[in-house]
Formats: sequence, C-alpha cells, structure tokens
Amino acid sequence: MLILLIALNSTVTGRFSTIVVERSLIFCLSGLFTTHLLRNFIRRHHFLTLPFAPILPRLLLLTVTAAIFAGLLQIAGFTFLATITTFPKWLMSRNIFAGTFEFLLLFIPWTTIYCLYFYIQQRQQRAIEKKRLELLLKEKELCAAGPVVDIDFIISSLDRIRHQIDKDPGTARAGITAFSQLLRKGHLKTD
Repeated sequence: MLILLIALNSTVTGRFSTIVVERSLIFCLSGLFTTHLLRNFIRRHHFLTLPFAPILPRLLLLTVTAAIFAGLLQIAGFTFLATITTFPKWLMSRNIFAGTFEFLLLFIPWTTIYCLYFYIQQRQQRAIEKKRLELLLKEKELCAAGPVVDIDFIISSLDRIRHQIDKDPGTARAGITAFSQLLRKGHLKTD
C-alpha cells in the first residue's frame, strides 16, 4: 500500500521526493493504526453478532469516527514531522475534513469487506455445524433402527423351542442356533 501511494504521488507530481515518502508513510501508519483499533473495537463489543439492521448505523458511525481519528493522527504526524525536519508548512495546515474524507474513502470499503468476510465465515461455520448435527442424527437413527428383539418374542420363541424338543430334537437344535444368532445381532427392547 505504501509503495503504491509513493508511486502514485510520484507519478502525479512528476518527481520523487522525500516529502512524498514521508506524507505517504504518515498516511499509511495513521490508517493502519486506526483500522487496527476499529477492528478490535468491533470484535470486543461483538458488533457483528447483532442482527444486520442495527449494525449498519453503528458501523457507519464507528467508521466516520475512525476516519476523523485517523485524520487527527495524520495532522499530528505532519506537525511532529515539521518539528524534526524541513517539512513544508502547507502540508501541516491541512484541513481535518480533507483527511477525514481521504480515510473515509478507504475505511468504508475496508469495513464492508471485513463485515462480509465475517458473515461469510460465520455462515460457513453454521453450515458445517448443521451438517455435523445431521450426520449425528442419522447415526442415532441408524443405531435406533437396528434389529430390536422384544421380551415377548423371546418368551414365545423359548416356548416354541421347548415344544419342538419334544417333537423333533434335530429341528429344535437348529432353532436354538438360529435363535441365539438372532439375539447376538439384535438389541433387547425392554419396554
């Protein structure tokens, strides 16, 4: 960003100078510091977890306040630079509204992109959580849909096997084997 500003200012003025570098450096540092504070304020006060309608005026007010603060920082940087170097006086006497407007042109898209990124990320997390819950529900349904053996079924099967032992012991043996395999695969339902 700093290199882009220096190149743009050098192209517009037609020459490369230390004043362009110093001005661009102060602009970038003021903007970076202010956007860092703005992002931390948005996170700390959980602005992006609110519904969209009340967020819009708050973010707009917060963005304008941040732009004013960045403009003040820029003027303070110019003033400090003028005391330690031969910085031109005309840059020192810049209007706060011009600085605020410059920063607003950057902060409004920055805030919009930041909010959109947060909402997209939050939407993806909700979709992942929804899929995870759906899979968990399917797993529970599959576990519940397994073969269920009722207590009444066990009692009536044992009665049939007892009667079968008296009539045909060979068939009863095969019935006991099939019944034990059924019990091993099934779940007992006790209600």
